Amino acid sequence: MQLPIIITTNVTQEELKIFVKQSFIKQFKYLKYFFYIGVPLILLNTYNMLQTGAPWSDFVRVGVFIGVLFFVWKFIPGSNAKNIYKQKKDDFDHSVYTFSEESVSVKSATVEATLNWDAFKKVEKDENFLWIFVTANQTYILPTRCFETEEILDAVYQLAKSKIK
Repeated sequence: MQLPIIITTNVTQEELKIFVKQSFIKQFKYLKYFFYIGVPLILLNTYNMLQTGAPWSDFVRVGVFIGVLFFVWKFIPGSNAKNIYKQKKDDFDHSVYTFSEESVSVKSATVEATLNWDAFKKVEKDENFLWIFVTANQTYILPTRCFETEEILDAVYQLAKSKIK
C-alpha cells in the first residue's frame, strides 16, 4: 500500500460509548472474574442467609451491593462517554490521521500533532475500532467504518504493528 495513508474520522457519541465501555473492560480486565466468581458466591451467601434466618437488613445490604455493581457496569461508561463527547466534540466530529513510514500525524479542530512511532506503546484492532495506544490511558481511536476498505485498515494495522516495539 502506498504511503502516506490518510484517514478521516468522525466518532459518534454511540461509538464513544462503546469505546469507553471496552476501555473500562481493558483497564479492569480481571474484574470479569469477579462477576464469574463473586456474583455466584454472593448468591450462594444469600441462599445461606435465607436458610439460617438472617435479618432482612442483611438482604438489603446484599441487594444494595448488587445494585451498585449493576449501576457501575451499566451507567458509568455511558455517562463518561457523554461527558467526554461534550468536552471534545470538535475533535470527534472531524479528525484527519496521516500514517507514514516515520510518524502519525493527527489534525482536528483543537489538536495538531505529529508523533514518531516510538511514542506509541501498542496497537489493537477489533470489530469496532483500531486502537493506537500512547499510554495505558491515552488512546487514539479510529472507527473501522472510517476506513474505505478492509485492505486499508489491514495496511494501517500492519504498519503500526511493524513500527511499534
